[in-house]
Amino acid sequence: ALPLLEEKEVVFSAEQTYELMRCLEDFASRRPVWREPGVQRIQEDVENTKLEMLRLALARNLGRAIIKEGSLEGS
Repeated sequence: ALPLLEEKEVVFSAEQTYELMRCLEDFASRRPVWREPGVQRIQEDVENTKLEMLRLALARNLGRAIIKEGSLEGS
């Protein structure tokens, strides 16, 4: 979904973006927490970075979708 979220044109509507956000948070809340150091800790950091990138892309897309949908209603 990340490449689609970064497109110049809005691909996902605000409603669809909210649903993707909900799914992402459901997924994130069910992830296991690593307790051991080393490779697993690095893997957890990578996963956290991916989640944050998706959250940011979803937030940006949501803003663009709200603006687009709001401007269409006013037309």
